[in-house]
Amino acid sequence: MNWNKYLSTERMRDSSITSEQRKEHNDYRTDIESDFGRVIFSSACRRLHDKTQVFPLTTDDNIHSRLTHSMEVMNIGQSFVFTLSESEEFKRHTGLDEVTILRDFAAALKVACLVHDIGNPPFGHFGEDSLQSYFQELFKAPPSWMSKECQEELMNLGKEDSVVGLDYTQFDGNAEGLRVLTKLQFIETLDGLNLTCASLGSFMKYPNIAFKNNSDGSYIGIHKHGVLNTERDVLDKVINACSLPVINDVIIRHPLSFLMEAADSICYLTMDIEDGLKKQLLTLDKMAKCIEHFRKEKGIVFDEKAANLYNDISELANDNDINDRKRIISLRTCIMGYLIDLALTNFISNIARIETGEYKNELIEDDSNGIAKALGKVCKQFILNSRDVISLEITGKSVIYGILDAYINMFFSDDKNLRNRAKRLISKTIFLTTLQEHLERTGSKDMADNAYDKFDVKDFSAEEKLRILRDYVLCMTDKFALNHYRKLSGQQIY
Repeated sequence: MNWNKYLSTERMRDSSITSEQRKEHNDYRTDIESDFGRVIFSSACRRLHDKTQVFPLTTDDNIHSRLTHSMEVMNIGQSFVFTLSESEEFKRHTGLDEVTILRDFAAALKVACLVHDIGNPPFGHFGEDSLQSYFQELFKAPPSWMSKECQEELMNLGKEDSVVGLDYTQFDGNAEGLRVLTKLQFIETLDGLNLTCASLGSFMKYPNIAFKNNSDGSYIGIHKHGVLNTERDVLDKVINACSLPVINDVIIRHPLSFLMEAADSICYLTMDIEDGLKKQLLTLDKMAKCIEHFRKEKGIVFDEKAANLYNDISELANDNDINDRKRIISLRTCIMGYLIDLALTNFISNIARIETGEYKNELIEDDSNGIAKALGKVCKQFILNSRDVISLEITGKSVIYGILDAYINMFFSDDKNLRNRAKRLISKTIFLTTLQEHLERTGSKDMADNAYDKFDVKDFSAEEKLRILRDYVLCMTDKFALNHYRKLSGQQIY
């Protein structure tokens, strides 16, 4: 495989300034390195500070947000890069020199790690579930007050053969994240942040449309409906620019997405446990017992590295001479050390199979010791199923359903004044994105900014109306969503 292609600097449109022109102003970043600045200064990145990782609407400032989590994921990605830059086996296989690995390779992975959660809705993964269930219910039984034409269009979206309907009924933050990066940061044209294909390819965990097959042995890149239909052009551009193989109609992942995924999994497993310990939902003793029970249940015999990790956890649980803060830091260090080493070993030894799509595992789950799966069981048993998390998730579902109900009542109304009020309440940038897509689809030469004031929401298709509402909700932070719901329902004025 040509790794220069994997590190493609092509963009959706030509950049207004080249790397050579940047050098004239003492800016010596490469094209891929410049992507990081585009992301870090974006409103979408800023919103991550008030999106939940596990505990929605928490007032505890020690608990992870999506932003702090993403920064930690980026740090693990950087650790991967330093090791790979010293690996003669990796450099020999890829043909990349140390400088390229430390600059362009590192830059693409850094961006992918930072933005990996940028498309997640408020209230964590339960927010994704809520959006899916809402649209499944809506398509199955549209409100009786809607016109028959709208009812029919909505029911068609719910049919099994409706690929567009999957954008709603199988809503996923990864797919929406690509839309955030490439469309929803709207400035006149549908290019978003106009990132390089290297960064976009590294970001896409599931670079396929309409596939969702996570059965045993299926290719990891089709475990979710990973690209929305509105971003087909982006997917095609990345495939061509990065020369991603297509085998039996399945697009093979960009190799860097495996590293981004591993960094994400390492952080959320470790930090969810850390947050659970801080909230006293979990103790180290319970954690050690859960891991041991998992090992016996699966008939696993730990190798030396896994046995040492388990012993470290047990010793930390029984050592009364250290304080809780040091205990948590020590736990984090030993878990991350084990998983980082595992991920890198699997990545380097399987790089050829990763390139051709033969490797079908997540890097940290390809482990005869089952450590990542054991830690996942700890998180599920003691943290994700805790009363605190469940009660706040239910609140989140009520908020998401309430907001969508209110805007659907307005967007699909026969009352023009009501439709116009809803239009003014919606984020203008998000509205303009779908409006520009609508104008281009219908062959209009007008620009969204010029058409905005006179455009009537009734001229959108039913799917376009839902697209705006879906995009609007997912871009909300937890607290904004809660306050907005209260205002829409009359519970709060300001």
